[in-house]
Amino acid sequence: LFRSNPQPVPETASANATSPYAVTKRAAEDLIRSFSHQAQVMILRLPTLYGLGQEDSFIDGLARIALRNEDMELYSFGRTVRDALHVQDAVDAILRAVSIPQSEPFVSLNLGCGQRLTTANYANALVSALCSKSRIVPVEQWSSQSYDLYADVREATRVIGFRAPDLNVSMERYARELRTQR
Repeated sequence: LFRSNPQPVPETASANATSPYAVTKRAAEDLIRSFSHQAQVMILRLPTLYGLGQEDSFIDGLARIALRNEDMELYSFGRTVRDALHVQDAVDAILRAVSIPQSEPFVSLNLGCGQRLTTANYANALVSALCSKSRIVPVEQWSSQSYDLYADVREATRVIGFRAPDLNVSMERYARELRTQR
């Protein structure tokens, strides 16, 4: 969605709609923005979410591999920068957003980890949190996401007090959820 923008992607970056999914997100933002003259509008841009019930994210896929103690192949040598957030952190941010009075007619906020984390960072933290015996294997095959992406969350911190937990803390929480589910 933000392929040509600088990293981290600021809230002021316009969405570059290059896929049907991105086109719908861009159209929704434009539609919602059009109502800002009638009411206060806040858009929350969510990253990839992971956690119970989010089975299609790359982190959930890595978790299934780690739970089986299988080798974990990371495309693009594990260097692709991704932005992901535990689903509960997203819910907490949404609850904060609706409970804090808004001073501006329109605001767009990025939610995410707010750090330049690679797929290898996520995999290592997850393997550690799950006490997995999975071996992390960086491979040359290129990822379907051939560009780096992480969000600048400073405006979300300023407006709603958003702060994503440290990666290791977040992965420990996710590991506890997965152990409870089993």
